Amino acid sequence: TLNEANAVIDVQELSRSEFNLETNKYLDPKDYYTVVNNCNIFLARVDTTLNKNGVYYMMNEYVAVKSIRAWAYLQLAINYNEIPFFTVPVTKHSVADEMMNRPKMSRDEVLDYLIADILPYENPKSFPMPAWANARMFPSVRMLLGEM
Repeated sequence: TLNEANAVIDVQELSRSEFNLETNKYLDPKDYYTVVNNCNIFLARVDTTLNKNGVYYMMNEYVAVKSIRAWAYLQLAINYNEIPFFTVPVTKHSVADEMMNRPKMSRDEVLDYLIADILPYENPKSFPMPAWANARMFPSVRMLLGEM
């Protein structure tokens, strides 16, 4: 069984919140930015105006992806305090270099942006998270707002 005593050192450090950002293999910001950029690509391309019988059927996915991006940025802000922040899709190395070399945003600036970005979607009755086979796979907007 997995417990703190037999977990790898990096996991043990994370569980105690005593980790080194430079050496812990589970805290690579590139992993979070991959999630962020995939969300940015989806958000830029999704057509939220598509509707059937007055129901905008891509809105729930749109909100779910915004919540995933918010969660990834929240983790970066918690762990690094100041981070590169962008909401445009990055599809070229030159654009990635430009985004990562822009002035960093502070944790408070990131949280202020994220709260304003997802607050309009906090009502789960209006914007339910998608579920497959009755499994909820996305962080709820209300939970994220509470975390922030």
